[in-house]
Amino acid sequence: MLVLGFALWKLKLFGAGDAKLLAVVAVFLGLRSVPVVLLATLVAGGVLALVSLSLLSLRLRFQATAVPTPNSAPASAGTGFSAYRLPYAFAITVGSLAVVGMNYKDCWLH
Repeated sequence: MLVLGFALWKLKLFGAGDAKLLAVVAVFLGLRSVPVVLLATLVAGGVLALVSLSLLSLRLRFQATAVPTPNSAPASAGTGFSAYRLPYAFAITVGSLAVVGMNYKDCWLH
């Protein structure tokens, strides 16, 4: 898992911290759980992306309607959607905890 994560990092598709976090999750939960963790991470990441983009859109809309003051600096380039990076460690954590919750739900109910 770490080798796959390193390859994705070299291709600039993945962060190095994300690769290491997924490797630890794979060791902790076992290799058989990795596809389920990746699916749950994908869903959590999609929800995180939608929420983040919605909040960013509101912020940009608010900034566009704000009245500039003489002391306010102009918006710099790269403050829009294209410059936004999504921290995926949160989605990996939520996806991993969802799988742990599914695997051990009977233990928690007693």
